[in-house]
Amino acid sequence: MRCSWMAAWLAAVVPLPMAAAVAPLKVGDAAPPLSVAEWVKGKPVDPVKTAGDALVVVEFWATWCGPCRTSIPHLSNIQTYFKDRVTIVGITAEPAEVVRQFLRNWDRRMQYTVACDRDGRTTEAYMEAAGVEGIPHAFAVRGGKLVWHGHPLELDEQLETLTGDKGWKSERERLAEREKSRDRSARKASEAIEAEKWDAALAALDELLGQDAEDFDALMQKYFILAVKKRDAKAAAAVGKLAVETCDDGNLLGDVAYSILIEEEFRPVRDRKLALAMAEKAASLTASRDVAILSTLARAKYDNGMIEDAIKIAESALLRTSDVDLQQELEESLKLYRTAAATKK
Repeated sequence: MRCSWMAAWLAAVVPLPMAAAVAPLKVGDAAPPLSVAEWVKGKPVDPVKTAGDALVVVEFWATWCGPCRTSIPHLSNIQTYFKDRVTIVGITAEPAEVVRQFLRNWDRRMQYTVACDRDGRTTEAYMEAAGVEGIPHAFAVRGGKLVWHGHPLELDEQLETLTGDKGWKSERERLAEREKSRDRSARKASEAIEAEKWDAALAALDELLGQDAEDFDALMQKYFILAVKKRDAKAAAAVGKLAVETCDDGNLLGDVAYSILIEEEFRPVRDRKLALAMAEKAASLTASRDVAILSTLARAKYDNGMIEDAIKIAESALLRTSDVDLQQELEESLKLYRTAAATKK
């Protein structure tokens, strides 16, 4: 979701249930400590102990919250620009597994620390204490004191004052213009794809990639059009190779590798070598801990004639999961691989 509806979202928050009243929290008060069940992305942060002029922004959000998703690219822009002068922490009350699943598609866009609240303690200490009833909502802390709180999209306008950075205003304007330009190109691509005007879609996607050559979504849309709709295997392979080289999100690479290997639309143009390259990098990026990615890697090995490797990977993955669906997938795959191995002998 992009900024097209920013004005509407700015006024919109998603209400949260409120517990019993706690000690009030206002600007100038000591910031409460964070009680975190798990740091899902990034290193632990302690706003209470952050020294000097460094700013910590604690933002409360949820994966299911539309206005929260709208805030994500803006918070990422802030984190990218200010680097270690501002540290953003997104706190959600959801289980870590739900957040990890969300990050399968949002990791690249969410360029800041993400953590899960421990039994609602941080939400109580900040949100309920400040009398805030909806998300998203952000709290800025400096020197252990609360210096501002409000909607995350309003934080942009406060940062020059809070940080003393005179260049932020022009950077904010530049980012806003870039976002508008990106929205125009994305809209053109979407309309062309819907109308099945593939050449126009490719031109619009090239505009997007001209603004961000590593835009994985745009690269994969371009790959799909070239491979499936235009049947240009050589051009598609070049785009796929670039995606493998530039993408640092194992979940995204794993998802695309799975689609190439399994989905019917790819059958006539299935690039098994590309799928293998994606699956191998996905496994490497996730330190071979993601069983779904390992299942995809096993299938990619099998489809590339590496049957014994496929069996070993699938057997190892099966021992490491309690997920019923994944267990069934791996068991069925192993039957296929073992049959192929026996036939080969």
